[in-house]
Amino acid sequence: MAGRNGLFLGILAVPVSLFAATAAGAGVLTSAFSAGAGLPSSRQSTDAVVVSLGSRAIVSGGEADIPFEMRRAGFEVAVLQFAILLGSGDTAVYEPVVGGGTHPDDVQCQIETDLSSGFGLGGVVQPDLGDVIVSLIPSLRSFEPLPRDGVFGRCRFRVEPGTAVGQYPLRCDHTPDAASASDTDGNTLPIRCEDGEITVIDIPNCGGDCDGDGRVSIDELVQGVDILLGNDDLASCLSLDVNRDGVGSVDELLRAVGDALDDCQ
Repeated sequence: MAGRNGLFLGILAVPVSLFAATAAGAGVLTSAFSAGAGLPSSRQSTDAVVVSLGSRAIVSGGEADIPFEMRRAGFEVAVLQFAILLGSGDTAVYEPVVGGGTHPDDVQCQIETDLSSGFGLGGVVQPDLGDVIVSLIPSLRSFEPLPRDGVFGRCRFRVEPGTAVGQYPLRCDHTPDAASASDTDGNTLPIRCEDGEITVIDIPNCGGDCDGDGRVSIDELVQGVDILLGNDDLASCLSLDVNRDGVGSVDELLRAVGDALDDCQ
């Protein structure tokens, strides 16, 4: 899969300081990603690094950040890459949200705040492969392993308008070499990817209930403020637009506050 490894280097163009593509840095990452020196004999087992795609409820025509979770299984993970399949025809119910990077196919992704000083997360659409390649890389300054399990980042996906209410699988690309991982010494680590799910829902009647769970949380109120300030798109919380005029207003945010206090009654 030389094409995928070459693609990994292309993601370094994302305008994040952690993704600075110096010639020396690119060589370090290439070595760490593909050297494949093999696992120490003590770790030759069925254990594997596991990446799990998250599950989210998204309004038809809306968008949301899909979280990615990792279980390291005791391995020191430094570099990681996996692929998310995009559907075609009747199965094309979701697509990644692109923009904000240096390349038109750069996906809107973000690393978790507590990891942002040592790692970067990037995603890019590959139409010819029919998937999105997501890569986690450490800072070129430290090149330290990931310090913990759990959610490490997320990328934004949009559900196509008119998509019927229901559950749709968010599938990993399970073909050989679609997912790769290595430690700080360049050893290739065993890895597998677990599918997630997108649940398409109707726009909730409760103003500001972004995920359709029947309540308005503090995080959703903060999201509403971000939308009004222009720091997020209304598509990420269509229920905030109570009067369906295509914009979020202060009055609608105040209604969301009221719904939060009254449990959407």
